[in-house]
Amino acid sequence: MPSLGTRGTPEERVGAIPLLLFRAVSRNGKVKGHVEFCGLGIIERAERLVQWGGSDHTTFTNYVYDIALIDLTDEDDKVSWEWIGARRDKTVPDTDTSRTRPAGMA
Repeated sequence: MPSLGTRGTPEERVGAIPLLLFRAVSRNGKVKGHVEFCGLGIIERAERLVQWGGSDHTTFTNYVYDIALIDLTDEDDKVSWEWIGARRDKTVPDTDTSRTRPAGMA
């Protein structure tokens, strides 16, 4: 996995896999089924943790991620679906998506 987020070279960062971040929100008193866009992020670090808990004190695996949020101010806090589509297309090199990527990803 290449260095991500604000780390690494520009070439590595352009190939980083972006995450669309959402959170659950209440609407009209309903707490399920509604989400709000929170932003775009890149995983900078992932750590696997083994924890223990419960009355049996059994172990379980959990993961912790550090996510760098991308500044979307220049895009009015919106993400281009053209950029997302180009990122999904395996025939389009990552460097060719630079025209539509968020400015904060450069």
